[in-house]
Amino acid sequence: MEPSSAPAGASKEHLRPSPFKNIFESRRSFVLFLQILLFPLFFVLGLLVPGLRSYVGTYVPVVSMADTVSQAVFCYWVCLSVVCLALVVRNLRTYYDGESLSVRVAVFEAGYHFLMLYIVATRTLQLQPLGDDAFIDYRYATHWINGMVDFNSTERVMGFTAHLHIFLLSVLAFISRLTGVSLEQLSIIANCFLQCLSLSYLLRFLRLIVRNHVPVILAGAVFALSPFEMFASAIGKEQPLGVFLMVVALLAFTRKQAGIFAWSSTALALVRPEGIFFLALAVLFSVKQMGRKWLRPWLLPVSLFALYHLALFCYFGSPFPHAAIVKSQIYTKRLFPYAAFIELVRHIGTNSIGCVPYKETYTIGKGAIYLVPGGLLILLIAFGLKGSRVFRLYVLVVIAVLLFYSIPNSWIFNWYLLWFALLPVLLPVFIFQALSTRGKAALVLSYAIFAGTILAQISMYPRIKVVGLDLPLPLFLYQEEWGRFAVYREIGLLIKENAAPGDLVAVTEPGLVGYYYGGPILDLGGLVSHCVVSCYSKLPRAETPDLLYAPPPEAISKFKPRFICFQDGLVTREFLESPYFKENYVLIKFWPLPIYQKTGLFLYQAK
Repeated sequence: MEPSSAPAGASKEHLRPSPFKNIFESRRSFVLFLQILLFPLFFVLGLLVPGLRSYVGTYVPVVSMADTVSQAVFCYWVCLSVVCLALVVRNLRTYYDGESLSVRVAVFEAGYHFLMLYIVATRTLQLQPLGDDAFIDYRYATHWINGMVDFNSTERVMGFTAHLHIFLLSVLAFISRLTGVSLEQLSIIANCFLQCLSLSYLLRFLRLIVRNHVPVILAGAVFALSPFEMFASAIGKEQPLGVFLMVVALLAFTRKQAGIFAWSSTALALVRPEGIFFLALAVLFSVKQMGRKWLRPWLLPVSLFALYHLALFCYFGSPFPHAAIVKSQIYTKRLFPYAAFIELVRHIGTNSIGCVPYKETYTIGKGAIYLVPGGLLILLIAFGLKGSRVFRLYVLVVIAVLLFYSIPNSWIFNWYLLWFALLPVLLPVFIFQALSTRGKAALVLSYAIFAGTILAQISMYPRIKVVGLDLPLPLFLYQEEWGRFAVYREIGLLIKENAAPGDLVAVTEPGLVGYYYGGPILDLGGLVSHCVVSCYSKLPRAETPDLLYAPPPEAISKFKPRFICFQDGLVTREFLESPYFKENYVLIKFWPLPIYQKTGLFLYQAK
């Protein structure tokens, strides 16, 4: 039967589809509508951020806010401009010509745009600097572009572990020299871009696993909302680079792109030393999946990897980082022998369960009662999931790194945790994949796991009161121990102003002071100073055996530094009461900072 024709007198205007309908029938038009809606909102956020200073001041000391708001806003505007431009160009690609719109695509695009802009805001609008170790890397990078390899010109010490990250920072240091933008700001901008790329490639990877846009965008939300990822990006260390390469490797493995998989897996072993576990497992999985023909793409990257370590051996005398060599001599074991294992398992639980204040996310407190068994359960579920080789590869890497850290390491630092970053993101997706064909109840359960994991991230945000409401604020994250970092920067600048050329400065933490001072540093912890290791006793200490390391008084009398900077939480009474120290040094300034049940930071100068 033929359809009835329109009435003869009907107007042609009534036969045309409405403009509103056209908007929502085209993917490109819908994305344009999203951009017109979202971009101004995040533009207004940038204008309002300076006004947040009073709210942030309720949980951040004034000393830690010095000059950081304006620096953060600068990083925000740069990243927001570039990401907005990239999103516009993405929408104009011919790939989207004539593509229709569906509800799932609309959900994906709305989530994708919001999460991209959310990453920009929460990775840049943080306190700067957030850590000390990043500035060790910054000093190496600035030295490298000036033709100097070492931290101090007098010592060949490999005081860095993130080789590829130092190379990236060297490029940024060169850009800093050309533009006048500080290296620490460029580092934060680069890390923000790396996390945006990680989100983009992560969503591509997950769409190959589950061809459903909703769980994919929910997994992306777990990644974007994670306070651990916010901190990892803002601290200036190598975690964003490592996570990006890991996502690229998993995507390449899924697509059977042998060359990309080989190069990205090898590069991971240059981001962190424990990346060798990922590299070894990647080679084994390649052979198992595709046979010996997949060994060929590994020849060049692995050969270059070996040659690079040969060069390290020739220059430094060892292919291993200096810290790994001296740890057994200067770093102490914890009072609790399995503290590292408990910390890591607790972190895995925190990542997926949350419900702890942000200031307690890196401590073992009351949350350990449920977070440690929760972390063990998450590991068991992840290891027990079948059917996906790529997820099995990642889980085995997590377990290998967990065991590696638990056996020789007593102390865990934040950037070690990059290998666990994708677990709360990937696990709900692969649970969804396993349950999606088992009825409505299983499907509801899988979405509940997504919702719980997302809420776990938000539950850790600091909270502020606005108009009587207690709201989560993922900006300007702060923990009490970070207060010393702003002080270290002040100390480094103060020493630079008062020191003569070549004056030696002894420090308990060498990053910020060494970077801002720029002169020779005696690292009392031995990380970047090999000479100080000879002063350490081979016998275990009787006092404060749970201290990370105890600077030896002999180092002061032997090397006679002009300045000594230390936090009294990192030195012993033996050090403070040393006759040579008391007789030859005078206190220049004291900064009260009551953390670790101690009093603050001290700067001494030789009489």
